[in-house]
Amino acid sequence: MIPFQEPNLESRFPGISREQCWEELHLIDEGGKVFRGAAAVRETLTRLSGSSLIALPIRVPGGMWIAHGVYRWVARNRGWLSRWIR
Repeated sequence: MIPFQEPNLESRFPGISREQCWEELHLIDEGGKVFRGAAAVRETLTRLSGSSLIALPIRVPGGMWIAHGVYRWVARNRGWLSRWIR
């Protein structure tokens, strides 16, 4: 995991900007493929051992469409949500 505030982020990952990282989570796999937002969450969950049941809702037809909407809502409201969750 690398925080997007990392000083050399854009030189290490030339195709990714800080602004993009502020908007959504990015996962870069071993082959260099980039997953963003809900797709990054799906890929992370499918790669974790024992998480197949958690990842199931976003692996079924239509699941990513719903996950994308939920991800966008959470991203837009993360400031409010972080205060509420504490």
